[in-house]
Amino acid sequence: MVSILESSQRPNKHAEVKEFLDQVENFNSMLNFHHHHEDNSLFPLLSRSRPIPGFKTVDVPHTNTLDFTRFNNDHIELHSLLEELEAWTAEARKALHTYDPETVCDIMRRIQTLVLPHLKGEEKLVSPNNLKRHFSDRELVGIMKEFQRVRLLKMSGLRYGH
Repeated sequence: MVSILESSQRPNKHAEVKEFLDQVENFNSMLNFHHHHEDNSLFPLLSRSRPIPGFKTVDVPHTNTLDFTRFNNDHIELHSLLEELEAWTAEARKALHTYDPETVCDIMRRIQTLVLPHLKGEEKLVSPNNLKRHFSDRELVGIMKEFQRVRLLKMSGLRYGH
């Protein structure tokens, strides 16, 4: 999206602007779902698993719980940026003829600056090859079953663990 905004092909006509705003909203929604899903399902599951070499653990007596502080802090910052993007999109929809592409370009650059290194770290943690190195097939099946169970509970509005 940043490349679209920086190019000479910026959306200018009302129909193009509406389509662009739809794309921005879809991007926002998908990224929001992704990080909430990790915070509420994936990270809690992995934190109860055995430690993965190369990843810091929380100093809790009698545990080796993985430390997701960096990822959680990134998600807090990301949530704030996505709220800013959502507010910008709502304002842009109210005034299609005067929408400010510079503002959304700035927000998207800040998201990109945060997300790219974040994804690199996550990929190291949850890549299939890494998980296979540190968990047996049986453990991975158990993690996936629990992940699906938690996801279904969340989708039904029930709280995990209750």
